[in-house]
Amino acid sequence: MNYMPDGVVSARLKDLKTGQIYDLTTRPGSRCHFVDKLPCGVYEIGMRIDWKHMDINGYPTLDVDFFKPGQTKPIQKMKNQRMHHTHRTPNATGEWVYQFNFDTLYMELLLTLTRQNTVSLDCILS
Repeated sequence: MNYMPDGVVSARLKDLKTGQIYDLTTRPGSRCHFVDKLPCGVYEIGMRIDWKHMDINGYPTLDVDFFKPGQTKPIQKMKNQRMHHTHRTPNATGEWVYQFNFDTLYMELLLTLTRQNTVSLDCILS
């Protein structure tokens, strides 16, 4: 079952502060696009664009989980922190970005989607 919006073939986040591009991946049966884990102070963070948790404007939420380095299960107490669910906000240039701030890591992430264009042609071949 495909939980992604119709026609989305790829997604990426761009950190507007550093120019770093993060290509997002998907997992079978998931409603998310994932970023590989990143170091963040004494933690690793796993970010994902969550299409199941939409904001009031119909945009997906940026979810961030915290991990002990090398671990696969997130630290549960961190889920209660405000930064676990991050919604889009406009920046100074009018672009809508996700702002993530924890410890020494501050990111302004712009989500870019590549959509599949489909053309339907009805014709009779003779």
